[in-house]
Amino acid sequence: MAASPSSSQTSEFSRQARRTQHDTIAECLLESATSSGADFIGFLATGAKSHYAGEKAFVSLVPLLQNEDMRTGLATCLIVITSVVCAQESLPARAKLVSFPSSGRTLYGFLYVPEGKGPFPAVLWNHGSEKRPGWQPELASFYNSHGFVFFLPHRRGQGRSPGPYIMDVIHTGGGPTVDVQAQQTANEDVVAAMKWLRTLPEVDTNRIVVSGCSFGGIQTLLTG
Repeated sequence: MAASPSSSQTSEFSRQARRTQHDTIAECLLESATSSGADFIGFLATGAKSHYAGEKAFVSLVPLLQNEDMRTGLATCLIVITSVVCAQESLPARAKLVSFPSSGRTLYGFLYVPEGKGPFPAVLWNHGSEKRPGWQPELASFYNSHGFVFFLPHRRGQGRSPGPYIMDVIHTGGGPTVDVQAQQTANEDVVAAMKWLRTLPEVDTNRIVVSGCSFGGIQTLLTG
C-alpha cells in the first residue's frame, strides 16, 4: 500500500500548484496586454485564451477571483503589466520621434543625436520583421557614445508607421514572388529614410552606414 503524503509534502504541492496557476494567469495577461485596450477589457471580463495551439491555455477569471491567492496573483500581474506599458510609452531622454515621407505616406522613426558639435557620422538601423520594433535605446546609446547619429526608421505597417504589415502580406500565400515584392516595397521606405537622413544638418552625408538584422539585414543589402 502506498504511503500517504505528509503534511509538508501536501503543503509544498499546494504552493507549486498556486505558482503554476499564477504563472498561467501572468502568461495570459501579458499576451493580452499586447492587444488593443478594448480586447484587454474583454479579456478581464471573460477570461483569457492563448493564441497558441487553440485551446492550449484558458483561464476563467470569475472563479479565480473568489480565491484570495488568485486575487493577489492577478493584482501583481496587473501592476507588472501597467509598469511595462508605461515604460514602453516613455521615450528615452535622447530619443526624438521624427517623420519622413515615403511613397505617399508619412512614416515615423526615432533619431538619437550625440552630444557635441556636428556634423556627425550616422547609422541607419534596419529593424527586423517584428510588428513593434520599438526604439532600440541600447543600440542608440552605443553608437551615440562613439559619436554617431543613430536613426531607426519604422517601415510601413511596423511600429509607429501606418500601412500593411509585411508579415501579413507574406502570409497571404502568394509564394516567393510575393515575398520578394514585399521586401522590395519595404526597401522604398529605407531609401526614403536615407534621403531624409541626408538632409539633416547634424549628419555628415559622406559618412552614413546602413545596418540591420533579420529582415533588416535583407533591407541593408537591398539598400547597398
